[in-house]
Amino acid sequence: MRRLVECLRGNSRVRKVTPMIDRMVFVRFKEEYRTDTKRAEIASHSENTLRAVPQVRAIRVATALDDKTRQDWDMLLAIRLDSIEDLEPFRLNPIHREYVDNYLKPKMAQIKGWNFS
Repeated sequence: MRRLVECLRGNSRVRKVTPMIDRMVFVRFKEEYRTDTKRAEIASHSENTLRAVPQVRAIRVATALDDKTRQDWDMLLAIRLDSIEDLEPFRLNPIHREYVDNYLKPKMAQIKGWNFS
């Protein structure tokens, strides 16, 4: 999916297409949060909270399905943004900051994130 952006350059409009991005974030929880019940609670809270961030166009939160996946990761956050330029405003948004700093960080042992278009 691509987004059409109109920019003003001098006295004329310039149109450019910027790709939407999918931000994929994998989270491993601290041992005390690595139960099915805790994973589900954290996933639900994560989805409900991050959905309120204005830059988020779509979100999918999933928990590890099988034992092999659970060895390394507990939760996946798949977040769609309009463009790579929206990533920094998303990261700095007060809702996102509160979620990461005060809710997720105390529960996580490891986090990895990548961007795809």
